[in-house]
Amino acid sequence: MNKQCKGFKTDGSRCSRPAKKNQYCWQHQKSKNQQTPIVNQGQTTTSTSQSTNKPVWTVKPVQTPKPIYFKVANFNVLNHLHLNKFTKFSESVDQSIDRYLYAITLLLEYVDQYQISAVGLSEVTDEFHDAFVAYMKNEITAGNVTLFYEGQSLMTVFFDNRNLRLQKISQVDVEYHPHRDRLQIFNLSIQKSGQSKKLTFINIHGYGLPEIREKYLYNTLLYINQLRTSGVIHNQLICCGDFNSDLDQVNVVAQRMFNDTGTTDFHVYQNFFSTSYHRYILTSNGEFEEKPKALWYSKMDQLLYTDPLTVLAFERVPHDFTTSEHPYKWVNGYQEMGQWPSDHTLNIYQFVWS
Repeated sequence: MNKQCKGFKTDGSRCSRPAKKNQYCWQHQKSKNQQTPIVNQGQTTTSTSQSTNKPVWTVKPVQTPKPIYFKVANFNVLNHLHLNKFTKFSESVDQSIDRYLYAITLLLEYVDQYQISAVGLSEVTDEFHDAFVAYMKNEITAGNVTLFYEGQSLMTVFFDNRNLRLQKISQVDVEYHPHRDRLQIFNLSIQKSGQSKKLTFINIHGYGLPEIREKYLYNTLLYINQLRTSGVIHNQLICCGDFNSDLDQVNVVAQRMFNDTGTTDFHVYQNFFSTSYHRYILTSNGEFEEKPKALWYSKMDQLLYTDPLTVLAFERVPHDFTTSEHPYKWVNGYQEMGQWPSDHTLNIYQFVWS
């Protein structure tokens, strides 16, 4: 008696053909040899051709933000009151305005040439500010420039608004630092390379009196760090200007503040180029003494900054500062304009934020 095939028809009924030796009929034997997959309930299979169309999930590489490059500067314009009081030279208000216009023209030329975002200015009198505003109305697109003038402390900050958004920060009362009028503080948003970076820019003009200058600087750095840790200003900051202290003094004072507060990401820019000119000294009896020529030039303009900012380059204008008299010289007994309209250089710092 022939055995019945163990295979099944497409309608699910048992195959009625006789089985061969392997218990399948000739048709189901052929299907078995081809290894046609059997589909069980709750199970799915995919042919080889289908498997090549399966979506392949890949991890998109993280895009590293492009570094942001920007420049800031500081400039001490030398007001005529300071000139008249501390040198053997003197000038009228009209003479000072002529010199101020010369300084403004040079400053704006360098701002445009180097694309400087912000310039902190010291010793800015009402006359200088008025001349600057008048020049702006005639020569500068109003929307590109913002000036913040502090008449009490003779300070101004110039902002090129093309890549900036800015907010002036009101000073906070603290008992240990009553002389905050020599600071201007701004929270900036720098818009470049499709990015926006938050940064605080601080313009400083330190005291020149030996009995208070280091104390003022220490309290100023302490105050800035307090604003930073309390969130009033951004974590990344730049502080530049006429510190009225040389680099060695600033290093000592800054290190003391770093140690006292436990801060580790502040840096004093270690650059020794002379940036200020002081040829005469006013003696206690009201007379002027000429200092030795080796002491005419010094470095009073300093820079303090925080990680992750890096200084890529520094440029001092004029480049030949120590070979010229600034801003005036005597020629045959008469006072004439020198090669540079200030007793300080324009100091340009190029930063990268990566």
